[in-house]
Amino acid sequence: NSGRVLAMANMPTYDPNDINSVTDIAAFNNPTISNPYEVGSVAKTFTVAMGLDKKVIIPSSTYVNNGSTTVEDAVINNADKTRKLGTITMQDALDWSLNTGMVDITRRLGGGKINQTARSTMYDYLHNKFRLGEPTGIELAGETSGVVISPDEAEGNAVRYSNMVFGQGMNVTMIQVASGFCSVVNGGTYHMPTVINGTMDSNGKFTAAAQKASAPAISEASSQT
Repeated sequence: NSGRVLAMANMPTYDPNDINSVTDIAAFNNPTISNPYEVGSVAKTFTVAMGLDKKVIIPSSTYVNNGSTTVEDAVINNADKTRKLGTITMQDALDWSLNTGMVDITRRLGGGKINQTARSTMYDYLHNKFRLGEPTGIELAGETSGVVISPDEAEGNAVRYSNMVFGQGMNVTMIQVASGFCSVVNGGTYHMPTVINGTMDSNGKFTAAAQKASAPAISEASSQT
């Protein structure tokens, strides 16, 4: 609810009292903020949040799951093509982590097609509202941005975006994902993450840090749902 980081850890680790024993300088990096990765099915929560916020789905909305779906020249499969086949709800699609359900939401954002409208809406949420692919501004050295492809680029086509909705085809950092995920469940507000709790003066008096910048990501109603 505030963006304050309560804990952050990476493995493998090292003993800061025995730095000379470190054989791989990469141990000094902080992958949580500096190593972009394909987020995978965690992204499905963002996709469902978009669908709810744009009012193209509710949890009981249904679609027909055939185990796979075709987007242009690409066939997209569920991890298990035999799971929950037939007419199922979007709640089922999220519970069972079905790629086909996420692609269906993407089509609904474009009125039935993964067109420019659908892709621009996705980019607005993923990049501008959830801040994926953008440095968070956390007060730690070495933060990187990652990549979320714009629909205005040649690579930002329907196949790319149909993969992004279930977490492939974009590279983001763990701090970006954690911050964006908080905004989905905290009532809809994105808070810039911070590791600064406050300051201490020479007399030991603690002063709490001011709240960092925040912005609306989704509606409170969508967050509650």
